[in-house]
Amino acid sequence: MPRYLTSSILGSQCIGDSLVIINNNYDALDTVVYALSTNTIAVTSTATTTPALSTSTTSYPWQKILSVNVNDSSITNAKLAFNGGSLGFRNKIINGDMRIDQRNAGNAVRIGNTTDNLKVQIIDRWKAGAYKRDINGALISVNMASATVQQVAEAPVGFTNSLKYTVTQATTPANGDGYWLYYQFEGYNTEDLKYGTSDAVTTTLSFWVKSSIAGKYSGFIRSNSSIVVAPGDQARTYIYTYNVNSANVWEYKTITIPGDTLTGNIPDGGNGTGIHLLWDLGSGPYWNTPTPNAWVGGNYLYGFTPPLNFAYYRTSDSVNLISTVGATFQITGVQFEKGPTATPFEYRPFGTELALCQRYFEKSYNLNTAVGTLTTDGAFIGYPNALNTIYFANPQISFKAEKRAKPSMVSYNTANGSSATFRADGSPGVAEVDDGQPLFESGTKVAYVGSSTTFGRTSYHRIQWTADAEL
Repeated sequence: MPRYLTSSILGSQCIGDSLVIINNNYDALDTVVYALSTNTIAVTSTATTTPALSTSTTSYPWQKILSVNVNDSSITNAKLAFNGGSLGFRNKIINGDMRIDQRNAGNAVRIGNTTDNLKVQIIDRWKAGAYKRDINGALISVNMASATVQQVAEAPVGFTNSLKYTVTQATTPANGDGYWLYYQFEGYNTEDLKYGTSDAVTTTLSFWVKSSIAGKYSGFIRSNSSIVVAPGDQARTYIYTYNVNSANVWEYKTITIPGDTLTGNIPDGGNGTGIHLLWDLGSGPYWNTPTPNAWVGGNYLYGFTPPLNFAYYRTSDSVNLISTVGATFQITGVQFEKGPTATPFEYRPFGTELALCQRYFEKSYNLNTAVGTLTTDGAFIGYPNALNTIYFANPQISFKAEKRAKPSMVSYNTANGSSATFRADGSPGVAEVDDGQPLFESGTKVAYVGSSTTFGRTSYHRIQWTADAEL
């Protein structure tokens, strides 16, 4: 009779003329040996049931092994994870371990105070927000709190970096005040979640968090749709909650989020923003949800009309970290994946992760050099065709990764950081000078460099540059 292998195969290897397959069954370990010379299979089963182990060996003609059945119950997340290894791009978050910081190289970025910082780029793909508005959405620039946000070399075991938020000026959030960390997904990368249909996919958010203030925290996943199914529903949000049980201790959190099945409310696809993830760090009552752990329309506020630009994203009993000077919040190991269960964090090769980040931002500087640093390392070097021309003989910059969209390009003089001029080389007895005015013409793959004013020197001209195509 046929021999059916009814569980997952652990591994195989060739020994001599035999193929050895080790098969893990719940109550036995089967070693299956196919001998080329005799064209037979020998199965040795070691039973592991109580009270004692027993071993038996049976040989089968090869042609009698007709099929292999795998029990569904034998497939688990732990086995699929290959001891923490990757099945390949299951984590939709880019730079979830906070190890890439092209812009600032670990230097702190200040947000808030008297500036409305709705979107401040911190490390690659991650933003912070500081928002103070009245009931009509108008900016209020007084009594605003402030914080510094930066990549730090402090993290739980298995990680090197985390993103750290430190309150430097506190406030009691009122009305439309809002302070947060957040992440935006490109539409191409979230279309498979099928939001806005009856087949919407359940997802799991997992991360490591450490805060100086214990208590209940909240945040949201927001579906960004330009399709209005019902008033307010173009900004659908699901407000999640989690608890920081102990202050200043790294804790692992997992949150399961059902897919949004509101028919027709499909998040924007393509290269625009599909969905957002947000971690609230202290906000006013205009942002409080009446319904946590459920999808709700988020553009109407307390019955006011017309719709105001306030989306629910917290619960009223969540910690207001922004109210305490010196309070800190750190996060790393962020993973957002399809399915109802968190799997181990997906560690992608550094080069792969950097290339994913460079779709949204790229620079000429060396990787660990902050933008604006005075250096010639990595700079674009152009040579004018002639005096009184605006063209270089070698004008092209080829991007390392195709950009999400046509990038915004900024230049930096290698000697003084100015965006207004190139730095032209000197010669024996002739000093370097600023010359020309950088001008870019770019697509998503290449950019061309010239000058908006004529060159006054035929020598090498240098600038550093950045190309920003962030959401």
